[in-house]
Amino acid sequence: MAEDIQEGIKKIKDKVSSYSIHMSRVPKNTYDRFMELCSEEEFSSDRGMLLKYLLDFYMGIIPTGIEHLEAEIEVLKEKIVVLENKNKEEQPVRKRLDGTGGK
Repeated sequence: MAEDIQEGIKKIKDKVSSYSIHMSRVPKNTYDRFMELCSEEEFSSDRGMLLKYLLDFYMGIIPTGIEHLEAEIEVLKEKIVVLENKNKEEQPVRKRLDGTGGK
């Protein structure tokens, strides 16, 4: 009997290690979304790897997938600045027919 208790305690200790996380007070919809993501083929119900993926994504280690759009936006901003400067330089000087005036 004592051996069974000791064996049960050992099993529990093995299951609860420094790498385990136990959470409470998780909102129902958050829990459901987490479990839905966890059930996808990529994670195969491995909650630890899903948590790692989400943290990596949050910290920016995994790209968001819009980097190419952000780079294009920067290129377009630079082109706008060049065009604005070009328009300022190329504005013709307006003179009256009598040759006076101008900007």
